[in-house]
Formats: sequence, structure tokens, C-alpha cells
Amino acid sequence: MKKKLLIMIALCASLCIMMAGCGGQQSESEQPDGEPAAEDSSLWKEAYLETLQADETAILNYQPFGNGGEGAVAFSDLNFDGIPELLYFVNEEGAMSPYMKIVTYKDGAASQVHYEKQITDLASPDYRDLPADALYDYQVQGGTDYQVYLREDGTLQMYSLLYGADNSPGMMNQYQMDADGNLTEVCRFGFVDEFNSSRMDPPDDLTVHYWKDGAEIDESEYNSLCEEACSGISELIFRKGRDLKDRFDAPFWDATASLASAEMTYDQALAVLEQ
Repeated sequence: MKKKLLIMIALCASLCIMMAGCGGQQSESEQPDGEPAAEDSSLWKEAYLETLQADETAILNYQPFGNGGEGAVAFSDLNFDGIPELLYFVNEEGAMSPYMKIVTYKDGAASQVHYEKQITDLASPDYRDLPADALYDYQVQGGTDYQVYLREDGTLQMYSLLYGADNSPGMMNQYQMDADGNLTEVCRFGFVDEFNSSRMDPPDDLTVHYWKDGAEIDESEYNSLCEEACSGISELIFRKGRDLKDRFDAPFWDATASLASAEMTYDQALAVLEQ
């Protein structure tokens, strides 16, 4: 009887040692919280560093308000995989307007993310030929205001307003990024006002058309879309907007006014990647 008891105790002790060994073993590629291990960051940092350096001239050619030609770069984890995406504006030689690039780390390399930001057909025909394969800081008419921000549910939002001579289209484009780094547009909506915006101050009888996914909608539906887009903001990435009194699209700007932007200069971004 005593012999059997000793055998059972020995078996239990061995089993406990085995379970402790299995439970205490940690994947080399993961931290306790499931994020990529610190040493892995050197891989995406090196890939992003090479990407930025290849576009250095075009980045430094971009001069948003108050930036002085130092570039506009940001890092933001758009699909919550623990590795940030790289976002930056370029002003390429011969291009009509600067635009925003998005780069993700995929299959061991930096990969550009392709997306579109269409202008509604309700806007002036003069704008139909403008490029729409990215978020552009259109350098036409009165110029462009824009902001890029992330919501808590993972929705990436890009709002822009083009100040036109005939009318001014405001456009909100919403996207979701999957685990593979593919960006899909899930909704787009906005407005088009009918007045000569070079006057800046809108008349009392201002006519505004509202739209969603290319079709006209009523003001109440637009207001609901606007309210949702302005709620649950987790991160402001870029913000370039002039301070205009009583601007029609004030809700978008009020929603991010108290947030610090993730934007940094080209040199600051290099410093982050070289750490």
C-alpha cells in the first residue's frame, strides 16, 4: 500500500513539472500580450526607413500650413496587428498636387497600400478630371483642407474640402483595413454647396446638396452620418485646415480640435525608425 502511494506521488510530481514546462514556454515571436516581440520591430523599421529615404525629395517638397517644407509623416496601426502603418505626403515632380501614401509591412517587406478617394459627381464638372487614386491636397482654386483620423472601431476616415470657384465639395471617405493590409472603402458621403467660395462668407440663402455613395440624400440622413463620423475618435493622424469663421463643415473640425496629431517631420520619422 505504501509502495503504491509513493508511485502515485511521483507520477503527480512529474505531471506538474511537465505542465509547468508547457505553460511557461513562450513563443519567440510574441510578447505576453500577444504583440510582436521587440526584436521584430527592427525588420519593419528598416523597411520603412528605406521607403522614406527613397521618397525623401518628394516628402520635403510638400509644404502644408506652418510646416516649412519639413514633410508630413505619421505612424498608425490601422489594422491593430501590432505593427504600425506608415503614412506620408509626397509632392512629386511634375504632379498636379501632393497626395498621401500609405505603406504597410507585409511578407517581410514594405508594401504600398492602394486606395481611392473619389469626388462626387454632384460637384462642378471642372473637378471631374482631378486625380482620385489617393487623398490629394488639391492645389487648385482655393486649395484643400483635410484631416485623417482613426475611430475606435478601426474605421479610417479621410475628410477633405476643396474650395472651388463655382462650388465647394466636402467629402468624407471611410475605410477598413484587413489583416493583410488591404484597405477597403466602406462608405463615402459629403456635401456640395452652391456659392462662389472665393467670397468665403456664405450667403443666407446658401443651397447645399447632400450625398452618399454618389446619390443625393436629405439633410437629416447626412447629419446622422456626420454625427457617427465625429464620434469615437481614437487617433488624429493628419490635420490641415484654415481657421474660418462659421464654416459649414465645422462639426468635422470641432471633433478633432482638442486632439494632438500624430504628424511629425521627415527628420523626426527617421529618428523613430533609427532607434
